[in-house]
Formats: sequence, C-alpha cells, structure tokens
Amino acid sequence: MKTEYERLEIQYNEELAAQQSRYNIDCSNLREQLAEAEAQRDLLEREVQFTKSKFDKSRMESQTDSEETISEIKRMHDRDKLILIDENMKLVQDKNMVISELSIFSRL
Repeated sequence: MKTEYERLEIQYNEELAAQQSRYNIDCSNLREQLAEAEAQRDLLEREVQFTKSKFDKSRMESQTDSEETISEIKRMHDRDKLILIDENMKLVQDKNMVISELSIFSRL
C-alpha cells in the first residue's frame, strides 16, 4: 500500500510538473503575443500620427493657397474697379464737354 501511495504521489507530481510546464509555456507564448501586439499597436499609432500630421499640413497649405487666391482676386477686382471708375469719370467729362459744345453751337 505504501508503494502504491508513493507511485501515485510520484505520478501526481509528474503530472503537476507537466501541467506547470505547459502553463509556463502558455504564459511565455501569451507574453510574446502581447509584446508583438503592443509593438504593432505602437507602429499603427505612429502611422496614424504621421498621417494626421501630413493631413493637417496639407489642409493648412490648402487654406493658405485659398486665402492667397482670394486675396489676389480681391486685388484684381479692386484694380478693375478703380480703372472703371476712372474711365467712367473720363466719359462723364467727355459727355459734359460735348453737351457744352452743343449748347454753344445751338446758340449760334
């Protein structure tokens, strides 16, 4: 009976050691998978940050280009407006001169 008990104890200890070994291997594998997942996550976070920075830079450049284009169009509009005002004034002067000359000729 004692030998049976010792045999069962040895068998139990061997089974326990095998289970502990499998558990340790599983834990090690899970730690490796976790490290790989964290490395992948860090890589993706850096890619997202890079893409976000690139997008923000592009958006700022686009906004700057739009503002410059709007400013240029406004300058052109103001210049054209001044030219038209000047031409209009000249036409008014010419009209007044023609009216004045007609008035003088009509008195003759």
